Amino acid sequence: MRYRCGLRFGSELIRLFDPPIAYPDQYGINPFTLDWGGADATSRGPVVCSRLPSSIKRRNAIGAHSGSYSIYRALSIAMGSLSPTHKPDYSMTEPPVEIPPNKAWFDKSKIVAFDPWGHLVPQVFKKEIESGLDVRPSIAVTKAHIKLSELDESSRKGNLDIDGKVVLKSRPLLNPDGTESDADPGVEVFTSKAAVEPVWYLPGVAERFGM
Repeated sequence: MRYRCGLRFGSELIRLFDPPIAYPDQYGINPFTLDWGGADATSRGPVVCSRLPSSIKRRNAIGAHSGSYSIYRALSIAMGSLSPTHKPDYSMTEPPVEIPPNKAWFDKSKIVAFDPWGHLVPQVFKKEIESGLDVRPSIAVTKAHIKLSELDESSRKGNLDIDGKVVLKSRPLLNPDGTESDADPGVEVFTSKAAVEPVWYLPGVAERFGM
């Protein structure tokens, strides 16, 4: 079997097949074409590694969504707590922070270890998802407050200014009786963060290793 290109989700090795046969005793296999580094999300194509009946014949990768965490899904199904055909609801899941495309997204030699469209899957592949294809995000973007004792100490020394936008004063501490304490609660930093699930484009990885 010849491999056209490959990816990796978490601990799962993923390869994209050139021939139209991916599994024994199956017919009508029609994997989604994937053009890594395409001009936009549509021309690049979705990464499909779902084994749901609605998607398995369009599957273009080996592996499992959520990588190593896929074992929890398997256990939930085995226990009867989750339907084997369950598909997540992505309504109201747009990233709270805009990360616009940049030219590195369209150069297959620049990004080889994650899907640059991973945080926008429900939006850029909305048509495919609505048609029944099981395409899932590989990046979760959210906003958070970082609280570290080092930040508190830096603020007390006057090395970190509280601007009310990035550096915020923490909420008052409480005494054992529930009343507010006079102790300095310190500070916290308002930030945006992303959890990134690895997606490996194997030809690009191989090129970097000189293989």
